[in-house]
Amino acid sequence: MSSYDKIAVCDSKFFSLYDILTELGYSCVRTRPDAISVTSVMLNSDLAAFAADTKAIGKDELVKVFRFLKNIDHYASCFVVTSEPSAFDEFGFVHCCRREWEFEELLQKYKGSSANTYAEKPLLWSDNQGGLERTVTEIIQKIGVPPNVKGYRYLRSAVMLATEDMTVLDSITKRLYPTVAQTNQTTPTRVERAIRHAITTAWDRQNGDSKFIEDKLHCKISFDGDRPTNSELIALISDCLRLSSYKA
Repeated sequence: MSSYDKIAVCDSKFFSLYDILTELGYSCVRTRPDAISVTSVMLNSDLAAFAADTKAIGKDELVKVFRFLKNIDHYASCFVVTSEPSAFDEFGFVHCCRREWEFEELLQKYKGSSANTYAEKPLLWSDNQGGLERTVTEIIQKIGVPPNVKGYRYLRSAVMLATEDMTVLDSITKRLYPTVAQTNQTTPTRVERAIRHAITTAWDRQNGDSKFIEDKLHCKISFDGDRPTNSELIALISDCLRLSSYKA
């Protein structure tokens, strides 16, 4: 089964998209009904599509999900059962139907379509580097975090999630770490320790590229001073990314 047969699902107890999709031969994984959970699953899995019912996950949460997928150039088709299809008109990769019994027909109509078929550019990070994920990866590497440590992957996920929704930083131990942990099949404590180890390693080596960070993020990071905490570094990078994306 290819990755194009794997779909993330967020449905309601009244109408099971999960059952319809599995009967059609798709491999599905259910997500919790919030933007952070959905985007984290899409980011850390080989899922190529997302199906949702607005009776299970709110319109505003879905908009956050679709903006996230759009920003990272994620090649995913999204299918939504909603009474307000016009709410998602800005996303060319989102296909909607108003009634539950129309879902299967909608799926078959757009099966195999993907985000690379829409003409819109990402809202953020639309330069030639291509996508939020590649931008964050490059920044982490320039900071000096070695890619062979687990904290490298966890830090990247955390920064991307915080960039899309800064409120996760208000409760980093209760929201951010658990979300990253869930999609990596580990524990929040291990996520926290791995990120801390990655940051410590980078600062101990002191081989970060300060000029690149300043040019890319329009902010300064000192590798000579004290090591920042996990939340301080995640907040700094994500905030600078959000601000720099709107610079002329």
